[in-house]
Amino acid sequence: MKKLTMTCGLPRSGKSTWVRENKNENEVILCADELRYLVYNQRFWTDGEPMMWAIHGVILKMLLKQGVDIIIDETNVTKAIRGKIIKLAKEYDYEITGIEFNTPKEICKERAIKTEQKDLLEVIDRLNEIYEKIDLEEGFDYIDSYGI
Repeated sequence: MKKLTMTCGLPRSGKSTWVRENKNENEVILCADELRYLVYNQRFWTDGEPMMWAIHGVILKMLLKQGVDIIIDETNVTKAIRGKIIKLAKEYDYEITGIEFNTPKEICKERAIKTEQKDLLEVIDRLNEIYEKIDLEEGFDYIDSYGI
């Protein structure tokens, strides 16, 4: 069965660390942060976001068409964001696992400060405000969660 694993959680909640530690050799990682460096050579640039997300969509569809196992390493904080990915993956008969990272925002902010990413503090607060817990009713086949 083809598998898509989607991380969901605040910045600095442990998503990328989990991906590095749990990825198997057959899985492809799709990560918006990595694409940003490829598209406009920096961690974030507001003007570049529309192009980056268009490229992200093309790459995701290409990977789904190839039938490879995929890990999407991103915040995926709302049902609307997750729903687009889930709908597309279901069209290609993928089994979808959601991995929710329940790290408290205070710890995420401490990690951002420790890694000299203070510009993430406002982002963490903003995403925490709109975060919607993941639910099987969204279309996930499986859900797992991690904390701190």
